[in-house]
Amino acid sequence: MNKLQSITKLHNRYFVLRHGRSKANDEELIVSHPDEGTSGYGLTEAGKEQVRISVTHAKGKGILDAATIIYSSDFVRARETAEIAKEVLGSEEVILTSKLRERYFGSWDKKHNAHYQDVWNDDEKNPHHKIQTSFSHLFNRGQ
Repeated sequence: MNKLQSITKLHNRYFVLRHGRSKANDEELIVSHPDEGTSGYGLTEAGKEQVRISVTHAKGKGILDAATIIYSSDFVRARETAEIAKEVLGSEEVILTSKLRERYFGSWDKKHNAHYQDVWNDDEKNPHHKIQTSFSHLFNRGQ
């Protein structure tokens, strides 16, 4: 028996927190490849302070508290953001998952962040496109 069938309304609340200013932001780079994002380009000092201020504000308003369950991408910038949130809130843990990673931007990776607009233009023309956004080109060439 599916116990969720009789539930008409869930009572969970979900909040999304973007990472603070990162070193990639300072360098104006797109950093989306997992090899780069999971090993470098963490938060700047200003980014760490942004997170502390934001989470402290949410805690002060009663929006977030120690019972908050924190899930994060395993990219350094997101992981550091989540760890700061955990510390400020007094939460138990950060659950890391690759499922929350930024999408991969292919050949735009490590290029100037002005190229995000090129991807958004492609998205607008065809939201299902695979241009510059897939790892499949790496695996199809046996790399």
